[in-house]
Amino acid sequence: MNEYKVVRIYYADYRYRGNRVGCVQVYTLGGGGSGWRSKGEISYKFLDRQGVFINGALHWLEGTGKIVAFDLADEKFRVLPAPPFLDDKMVLVSQLHVLGGCLCIFHYIEASESIHIWSFKKKKTSCYDDSSNKEEEEEYYKSWSWSYEFSMNFDMDYRLVYEHCPSALMKKGRVLLSLGFNNQISSLASYDRKTGTVEKLMDCFEEGSFCRKTIHMNSFVSLKSLGEDAKIIGSVEMGGGEE
Repeated sequence: MNEYKVVRIYYADYRYRGNRVGCVQVYTLGGGGSGWRSKGEISYKFLDRQGVFINGALHWLEGTGKIVAFDLADEKFRVLPAPPFLDDKMVLVSQLHVLGGCLCIFHYIEASESIHIWSFKKKKTSCYDDSSNKEEEEEYYKSWSWSYEFSMNFDMDYRLVYEHCPSALMKKGRVLLSLGFNNQISSLASYDRKTGTVEKLMDCFEEGSFCRKTIHMNSFVSLKSLGEDAKIIGSVEMGGGEE
């Protein structure tokens, strides 16, 4: 059975920043007109942070340094263990991403102009197995751990190091980077882990345009086949470099 869900979290009142809560809603594509379902409220603050999808769950790096997952199967939130360096201060220079099929944290080190990459990998069983109480949740979380993978050091001819965002692993030990500023993408480049050099692949930014990137997986399941009344507004194709 093909089932796809859209998760929406909104914060109704921006005036009371200290105590605001997020309202969680879930929409099941092809759900027969059931519409948006309320899943209650959360105290986690995910403002300005996109959810990262892997292992059947959406993940966020919360403002206090917590890593929070929302399982799309049982529609429950869980808190994952954090790497040793992460706290409410380090969260400002850290980002959550998927790289090489693993949940990763990119930790930006200003002093060395580098990015340290940590990955979250399981040792025995999945941390998303169903659990009936907190003790059992903590037990299966122990089967996962954070591991330091590698560092990327940059020549500062390329923007600020914080704007170098690894997007995917390429052939021959290279890493695909999206380069930009102010949360916009200006170009794509590759980073050679052996030589520490950056090679620009293509420019994405044109004057008067706004460019963002997203990683996706193709599917042959259409929204129309799921019963959704969807329309294609428009599309654009861009040339790229070597995969």
